Amino acid sequence: MINVSEMNHITLTIIIPCYNVESYLPACLACIESQSYKNFRCILVDDGSTDATGAICDELVKKDSRFQVLHIQNSGSSVARRRGLELCDTEYVTFVDSDDFIHPDTYRILMDNLTEHKDADILVYGVADCVDGEEIFWQRYVVTNNYEVVSQKDAVLRILDDTEWKSYMVNKIYRRALFDTIQFPIGRKLDEDFSIMHLVFHHAKLVLYNKSELYIYRHREGSICLSYDVKSMATKAYDRIAARWERLQFVLSHPEYAEMLNKVQNMYLAVALAVMRIVAKYPQHFPNHFFEVTDIKSVTSTEYLPEYFNARKRIELHVLKALPRLFKLLYKFIPAW
Repeated sequence: MINVSEMNHITLTIIIPCYNVESYLPACLACIESQSYKNFRCILVDDGSTDATGAICDELVKKDSRFQVLHIQNSGSSVARRRGLELCDTEYVTFVDSDDFIHPDTYRILMDNLTEHKDADILVYGVADCVDGEEIFWQRYVVTNNYEVVSQKDAVLRILDDTEWKSYMVNKIYRRALFDTIQFPIGRKLDEDFSIMHLVFHHAKLVLYNKSELYIYRHREGSICLSYDVKSMATKAYDRIAARWERLQFVLSHPEYAEMLNKVQNMYLAVALAVMRIVAKYPQHFPNHFFEVTDIKSVTSTEYLPEYFNARKRIELHVLKALPRLFKLLYKFIPAW
């Protein structure tokens, strides 16, 4: 057994929210336990699981004192992360999703980077995808100690661009103090990360970027992002729109990021259009006022980007804005996606 009291000063806390992942959690915990970097503590937040997830956490805590578990009533990943942060007293914190896994040298490499550049408040690192058990490495899986130093403004612009850098809570190490003023969106089922990541980066002074794809993101049926049934999509529709609306308001209120305004507008309108198709097709799953509370008409100055709007989608958006009743009528007869 590794005893925390016998180790050097702990500087990194890993927070793992866990909910009904008994089939995936052992692999996730094994990759954390076997990290070549040993100087960490790991907080497992069992979010009211009804399967063996809580028991798996309890068993690991018994044999490795670097791990602790907090059992809470099911409240969602935002609350679970917030509760984990309340227990975190280290300089740095990172998050791992309980069905994902990481390279065995992840924290040795990244903490070395942060030790070399102590001014950095965030370190971003690469993500590979695991689809149907097959790992897909977009950067040819080059593992390196090399990193790029990115200014605060450029880091925010990259997050807003949403291309190379995604707004995941995972695949980043943060200075713990960054979360002191961040309000997590409570009660949402989707895109909690998207709602706050631009704010976290906005408060960072300097960011490091190591392209090594050390985080393996597992795509699985039944996960939050891959639930395609209509009722599930309806539940998450407001979350998707709200997250992008909040990001749009952030850019509008911070002129230093104005170069990303058009793209952020496109993101908002593209998601709003997709959601409104579902609302029109399946109105029984939504409040009667859903169309009215979603502010689409106010976003008028957008230059449409081809990756978001082809000719048909531009026409659809125009009809949605100008003639919402016609839009609803059309989707009684045509597919929503």
